[in-house]
Amino acid sequence: MKKPEPAPAEANPFRRAVFMVPILRTWLPLPLGTEKNPTMTLKFKKNCLDIGVHYSTNQNLFFLHGGLHIYDDGMSIKKHALSEDKFTIIDHVRFNLNKQKFPLFVSEPSDAKKKYKIEHNPYLNNAFSKLGEINGSLFIHGHSMDENDKHIFDKIAYSNIHTVYISIFGNEHSDQNKRSKANALAYIQSQKITVNFYQAETAPVWA
Repeated sequence: MKKPEPAPAEANPFRRAVFMVPILRTWLPLPLGTEKNPTMTLKFKKNCLDIGVHYSTNQNLFFLHGGLHIYDDGMSIKKHALSEDKFTIIDHVRFNLNKQKFPLFVSEPSDAKKKYKIEHNPYLNNAFSKLGEINGSLFIHGHSMDENDKHIFDKIAYSNIHTVYISIFGNEHSDQNKRSKANALAYIQSQKITVNFYQAETAPVWA
């Protein structure tokens, strides 16, 4: 497999969106907080996510399964942001745990249970809905394509995506990669969606 050619630009507000499945990505650019306001409040208006109560951001970054840095304080969903003081996001998470404020993330073992939790939380459901609004080309990098995330693949299949590029790490003929490729073709490829594979090592997405 070779490195994929860059996907053509699409006239689509979500063409540069990033949908995260891991529960923590501390090296991604997050809005800077301050000592007085180390969190960003996420509020909802008519079931729509309204970001920017404390900070403004134009990032199209969605955490499909939540994250360790996102929590519910009982009145609204909040997100820890990088702080200008000595405290890290992990420090804020530990502080919250001591106050019985737990992170919002999906840890259920099955696809059905994951989907149920997502659909019954406004933050998670909003991110999940945004995934269904994308079109054009999609890159899936670093995902095992396991069946317990089939709700994600189903949402992609019903979107207006026409081409999906999926990363394969290491030997493409290994048992794990054979399963990943078979699942990708079974869950996503259709008459309207073409699935291609590429070597993960050729795409330094975090560089």
